[in-house]
Amino acid sequence: MTVSDRAKALLKVTEEDYLATFSMPDLFHFMQDLGKSIGAQLGLQLSQAKKKRSGKTCQSEDYDLLDKDLLEKQALLEAYIDQRESINKQVHPFDEKDDFTTSQQLQTKLNHSYTKIRKLAKQAQINLNLQTGNKIINQIPDIANGVAHWVSWLRQKTQELDLSCQEKKWMNQCLLPFVYWQVNQTKRTRKQKDKQLNQYYKERLTKAKQRFESDVGTISMEQNRKEQLVNWAYKKVATFHRASSRVEGRNGYLAFVHHANKGIPKKRKKVLTIIHNYDTGRADGKTPAQRLFNRDFPNLFDFVLDNIGELPKPRRGKSKST
Repeated sequence: MTVSDRAKALLKVTEEDYLATFSMPDLFHFMQDLGKSIGAQLGLQLSQAKKKRSGKTCQSEDYDLLDKDLLEKQALLEAYIDQRESINKQVHPFDEKDDFTTSQQLQTKLNHSYTKIRKLAKQAQINLNLQTGNKIINQIPDIANGVAHWVSWLRQKTQELDLSCQEKKWMNQCLLPFVYWQVNQTKRTRKQKDKQLNQYYKERLTKAKQRFESDVGTISMEQNRKEQLVNWAYKKVATFHRASSRVEGRNGYLAFVHHANKGIPKKRKKVLTIIHNYDTGRADGKTPAQRLFNRDFPNLFDFVLDNIGELPKPRRGKSKST
């Protein structure tokens, strides 16, 4: 299996014949490191340039210089955003042609995008210290290897199916890309600032859907067999996670409660973790524990009711003296 965000707790119990876990850097935090060290600085420079030019008129002596500086800062920020989007488009198990990507292909693309971002930082005279730069670039091989590890796992699972040569070709070239981009669309939180990226993913889904629906294998395959393979594909594709951004909401809630109450009691934190792992389900109703161990667990509420025992009697109030 593959885990993002390093998953140190899981790796402690990892054994080759048990979980066989591959630790993949989290894309959310990788992008956050880029944003803090370079993106935020570019945004600050643009904001300062806007303030300097505000209130100035065309007749002002330094208006042309300030306007030129503003346009340069704006161009640098836009170029940075383009490269961020490029990284987001690249970290997927399928390339632009919907073929399985390889670790080497992905590393080359990510290094190319990062090199361009470093050049933008240099143009903007942003100094990236050695420690931060190494932290960012050292994650690239493991991100690429993590995606490739999942692709290898998916290929292995496909080999275990009883597929004919034609079905295998249809599975890899049509079904899996279509299901992947469809699942990717349902997972995404659609933000206004990601308008172009969302449009890109819609186009990828549209192309994959057209290829799937027009393929001879899709048209000629028996309906029951097709449904069986489609359901299998959805289950396998849903296991791929590039980032923990959807988990950050829970982390933010815990941070808020921690701040508001000046600390979270250990028992409450343990209960919140249990609720998250055994009671919080996705759209398909599967909890994190079910997805990890591939087995069902008792309903958490019913389990508590069956094991809570008798509640203690209320304390007796002090008798009023007469």
